[in-house]
Amino acid sequence: MSFSVAIGLDALNFMLALLLVTLGLVVIFGLMNVINMAHGEFFLIGAYCVVMVERAGYTFWWALLLSPLVLAIIGLALEELVVRPYLSPFHRFHSRYLGHFARVKTDRHHSLRTDSAERR
Repeated sequence: MSFSVAIGLDALNFMLALLLVTLGLVVIFGLMNVINMAHGEFFLIGAYCVVMVERAGYTFWWALLLSPLVLAIIGLALEELVVRPYLSPFHRFHSRYLGHFARVKTDRHHSLRTDSAERR
């Protein structure tokens, strides 16, 4: 009985991890109309950071605190060095204000699209 419970919890853990990656992809695609497959890679880097912090002798809670910080540094560096030079002005606007104006994003997105469609 305990073996089947362990298998069930392991399967649930894996399903929730896949759900987290999938929801991240859906949100980015829904807001910016960009297919971003980097969510899986960042999820893997975060898990690797947790394992490395635990192997260094720290507890899981330290790993839970340090892993997002490492991912934030890596993500900011990749955005500034790799992603931002190739973004169009439309996507630069959205990436700059994504965290600040999430509630009014739909209205701005619609107005930018209608303005650009009227100019053509």
